[in-house]
Parts: sequence; C-alpha cells; structure tokens
Amino acid sequence: MKPGFDAVRLVHAAARPHDHAQLPRRLCTALRQGLPVDEVALCLFTSRECRQLLGACGPAALRLEEVQFETGEGPGTEAAATGRPVLYPDLRARPMPYPFFAPRLHEEAAHVAAVYAFPSPSAPTSSAPHSACATGRTAWTRRSWPTPPQPWR
Repeated sequence: MKPGFDAVRLVHAAARPHDHAQLPRRLCTALRQGLPVDEVALCLFTSRECRQLLGACGPAALRLEEVQFETGEGPGTEAAATGRPVLYPDLRARPMPYPFFAPRLHEEAAHVAAVYAFPSPSAPTSSAPHSACATGRTAWTRRSWPTPPQPWR
C-alpha cells in the first residue's frame, strides 16, 4: 500500500474519541504510524508571525518546530505561506535553503535526514501544517506519496 493511505485510516480513528484536549497528540501519532516518517508535529498558523504548536510526537519534531518559531523560517512556515507541500527527502544531498533555520536544525538535530511539511486544507485565514521528519528511513519522494485531497491542488 502506498504511504499515506493507511495514515488516512489512522487519522480518522484518532479523531473519534471524545477527549478533544488530546486530539493533536493523537493526530501526530496517527500520522507518524501511517506515513514513512519517524516524528510529526502539528502547528496552527493564523499569520506568518502568529503560530501555535498543537502537538508533537518526538523530540526532533518538537525541536524542528521550535527552531522554525525562533528563526521565523523553515519548511512548515513555507508550507503555511504557499499552501503547498515542502519536501526535503535527503538533507545530505540537498540542504535546505533557509539561512537561519537550516544551520540551527543541523546543529541541534543532526540525526534528522529528511524533513517534510504539508499544509492542511482549512479556512483561508488560518493554516495547520504538519511537519514530519525522518531519521533513518528511505526517502519519501513526490512519486511515493498519495494524491493529495482536492484543496491541496
């Protein structure tokens, strides 16, 4: 099965329980289990400067989001701004172009081998992108991920 299709089933299952306070953490866990990534974080952006971490599963994903917040740039910020997925499947072969974020992430989480950020379809005034990172898995490329839902196109 292609990566992502199992994630849809897992996300739907994570959203069923009525404990809404734990929903972001459950969604991160479901995405981590259903996609070929090691860790996931979920943030809410209401503007480029205003963001809130909703949940994270894993210290590298949490640090990735903290560094994006501290530097004001990174793949999650770009995904929220453009509404398009941002993929860096092999950081050793293709470094990220963010002058402040990239060196900080490398310094503080050098074991991260890949970073992916996906915008979530939502209202035009806010975005809830999720960022994912892989530490030792096979690169996840555009050809290997499922067709996105219609709002992503």
